[in-house]
Amino acid sequence: MGTVSWSWEANVKPGKLEAFINQVVGPWKTVAEADKDTLLSQWVVDETGVSVKVYQRFSSANSALSQFESNDYWKKLDDYLEPTGMYVSGDYGVELDFLREHGATFMLEV
Repeated sequence: MGTVSWSWEANVKPGKLEAFINQVVGPWKTVAEADKDTLLSQWVVDETGVSVKVYQRFSSANSALSQFESNDYWKKLDDYLEPTGMYVSGDYGVELDFLREHGATFMLEV
């Protein structure tokens, strides 16, 4: 089984950027950095502070799936953000199919 990557993007609710960074991004990074199967976890924000995106890469689809248990800061995202898109690529198998119900687009290598 190969690596899996995703990017997830959203617009920040007005006045919520600083709290989002402190209450979600900081703790999220701590959990991701401690996980040997998280190969990349990077949050970015556009210059206007309106749009954010997270890039993540995992050692396998199973390790990506386990993030929903080990890094539960995703549960707070709706408090701060309005989702605009998610893109999944790599060897995602069927483990991540549930993300389709949440609007994820599955990308194929060309």
